[in-house]
Amino acid sequence: FRLAFVSPESRVVGAGDLVDHPKKIALHYLKGYFLIDLFVVFPLPQENMNVRNPRQKNEMKEHFH
Repeated sequence: FRLAFVSPESRVVGAGDLVDHPKKIALHYLKGYFLIDLFVVFPLPQENMNVRNPRQKNEMKEHFH
């Protein structure tokens, strides 16, 4: 975690404290965009098909092996 950010508590017109401590950056990310990023990388359409039609999943496995 090396991408610094401007602390929301210190935002004033034209000024702000730049946070560059890795632990604080990680906590800020986990509280903010982490869930969005996790949701975006999870293959929901594929998982949805596996849950709805497990027989098709097994047929695909047999086809490619």
